[in-house]
Amino acid sequence: MRRKRRRTQRQMAAAAVGPQSVSALYEAGAVSPSLERLTSLLEAIGLDLSVAIKARQPRPQRPHAHQLAEARSLGYHRLIAEKVRSDHGLVARARDRVDGWLSGRLPFAGDHEYAKAWEAVLGRSPAQVIKVLTADDERSRELRQNTPFAGVLTPEEITGVLLQVRRLQGRRQKASNATSSST
Repeated sequence: MRRKRRRTQRQMAAAAVGPQSVSALYEAGAVSPSLERLTSLLEAIGLDLSVAIKARQPRPQRPHAHQLAEARSLGYHRLIAEKVRSDHGLVARARDRVDGWLSGRLPFAGDHEYAKAWEAVLGRSPAQVIKVLTADDERSRELRQNTPFAGVLTPEEITGVLLQVRRLQGRRQKASNATSSST
């Protein structure tokens, strides 16, 4: 602004009662002036400070990263459930993986409580396994974080779920923004 008004830092400093070095620091953004000093600086270049107080527009709600991860996990497991419906051998392979976790034959970074819970789930009928894979309740969400069905989906299927979750999230975001702007 100073340059547009064709003023030097020296002129600004003289008019605002302060050294030129301080004006240079303000311009560089190294120091922030007080409200009183800012008023003086603006007056020195022929401007008035005007402050308006207005209600803040609500920020659009962004999904929490954990919510997105849960949405992706549910999407993956719904697709896995479709595969389990037509290939019960997937349940047997998942059971083998859980047996490996529990025996120490296969590495498992999760809590063994989840491995034991999966052992119980996989001992049930395929329909009951599918119910756990697709349920949107807390216990199913916890189990899906330690899934024995890793590797069942192809990279293309994983990408499809990711895109679907992003589209769904985009629609929710637009709806949320429309609701907040209308209130």
